[in-house]
Amino acid sequence: MTHSVAKLNTLKLDPLNPRFETAFSSDTDLVVILKELFKESDVLSIVKNVLQQEFDLVEPIVVTRDINGQWLVLEGNRRTAAFMICSTAEYAREVGLDIKSVLSPTMEVPIFIYETREAAQKYLHKRHVSKPHGWKPYAKNQFLYNSYTAIEHNKFHRNSIEQLAKDYEISVPNIYLALVCYLVFEEIKKYEFFYFLIETKKIDYSVFTTALANPSIRDYLGLERDLNKYHDVSFIQMKRKIDLDSLRVFTKIVFDKSYGKSGNKAILDDSRKVTKLGEIFDCDKAVEELLNTKNIDTVYSNLSDLKLSPSASLSPSTSVSPSASLSPSTSVSPSASLSPSASLSPSIQLEPIKPFFSAHVSKKIYGLYKKFMESVDKETASANVSPLIDYLHKFKK
Repeated sequence: MTHSVAKLNTLKLDPLNPRFETAFSSDTDLVVILKELFKESDVLSIVKNVLQQEFDLVEPIVVTRDINGQWLVLEGNRRTAAFMICSTAEYAREVGLDIKSVLSPTMEVPIFIYETREAAQKYLHKRHVSKPHGWKPYAKNQFLYNSYTAIEHNKFHRNSIEQLAKDYEISVPNIYLALVCYLVFEEIKKYEFFYFLIETKKIDYSVFTTALANPSIRDYLGLERDLNKYHDVSFIQMKRKIDLDSLRVFTKIVFDKSYGKSGNKAILDDSRKVTKLGEIFDCDKAVEELLNTKNIDTVYSNLSDLKLSPSASLSPSTSVSPSASLSPSTSVSPSASLSPSASLSPSIQLEPIKPFFSAHVSKKIYGLYKKFMESVDKETASANVSPLIDYLHKFKK
């Protein structure tokens, strides 16, 4: 690592910043990255400090050279973005600010230079992963995934994981768990199980990681109960074993705040209930009951009786979307599945359904959906559209 200085307008924001859920490419426009940082990473607070002259340039920006020879910012992207906004009126306007430039685009900032991105990983880990108030859980897992795949591509190789664990002072099982969490989360996004949410960034990812740390929940999803069994298993092999119907149910239980009984919380609204959920997932009848009652505590208290009761032949997919009303012959019948009085599954937010329809179903069907939504009150529309979307997801697979 070498200490030096660089002009502000020679710095390039990192498109692979672990804070981003959407991975940008090396040629992504700077303004796009700047707007993403401003939107999601509280750059505004730094901008305010700069405008009030309550910010200094003592702490260096960590950089390396990119393939074009530019200074690529590895640590300090938020500060760099704030400096850019405060130095260039165009950047300020792009993020919706009307402020007077108080910095110069050519001002010199202190930098620490690493020869490569990989060489800076240990430093970044100490700054953001090992500290309790560092990056958020998703960013930490993405960072560990990127660090691991830089040395071992597309495979759980124990030697490489042990080396990463040693370098970062993290236990081997926790490295495995971080990789599994990241890969499973990418599968959830890939299959669009977040159709009921406006933005995936608003979810509680920490509850998700706590849930996947439970062996019974991993088993329910088709994952290994023992994380160490992933030795020499490829990422593709692991993902192929995931039960997608179970993953869809799990996603609803953990993330969908419109599906929970209170209307503003997911069924799994507290990480302290993960152990109970794991035991519930060991019993098919209990899972069915949970999807009906939406109350983990109630189902858990009746778990012994549910294990003894005859279990209905109910797969995870049918437990969420009633097969009787959603079979191909009846699922889109106006008089059956879309009747305001029909007793169907719980409500979901409506607007997020739009991209699903426009991307995967014909414009005509989306037009019908839109007319239906406008013809009844939102509560009724939401209750009737939810099982239809569940069915379409199942049909799309």
